[in-house]
Amino acid sequence: MSEQKIILFIVVIAIVAGIIILAGLNYSPKTDNFTEKEIETTEKESETEEKIQEKDEQQLPEEPGKEPEEVEEEEYGFNVSSAAELYPKFISGKFSKRPSEVKGGETFNVSIKAEDPDGISMAKMTVVGQEESLREEVRFELVTGDEFSGTWEGSLIIPQEITRISWTNIYIQNKSGKENKLEFKW
Repeated sequence: MSEQKIILFIVVIAIVAGIIILAGLNYSPKTDNFTEKEIETTEKESETEEKIQEKDEQQLPEEPGKEPEEVEEEEYGFNVSSAAELYPKFISGKFSKRPSEVKGGETFNVSIKAEDPDGISMAKMTVVGQEESLREEVRFELVTGDEFSGTWEGSLIIPQEITRISWTNIYIQNKSGKENKLEFKW
């Protein structure tokens, strides 16, 4: 065999071996070994699907002419992301009901978690109705934690004139006078 044929043969074998090795590295057989996070996500999805199915079943009359049972109102929670050094800082919060679904005469409860290394001196909420002139304000009280990291809550009976909430603004202020605001448009 000539020297050129031997070199060509070695190159071809190296290329074939490289393809086989790369194919083996890219092949990952499907396994049923789920991570803990995947199991939690699957469990949460299953629980959510069950709750939706239960609500759907509650909303359908069991017998002709029989009204469905009253479905409980669900809280509407939210998380807030902000820059690391931005204070005062909102962490999360929840409304007793989605604000756009609250009607005049109903009690509307709100809680927020917030923190500030200087301490939070004030937390409040302004509810704006369908027209700018319809406004209500409520100050929050610290219910858990302390002024540096805690949960503040407020409650407001929505006036009858407000048939629909258009804006919900939540304000916090630290002891240095800096303010932060969350604006929700519904």
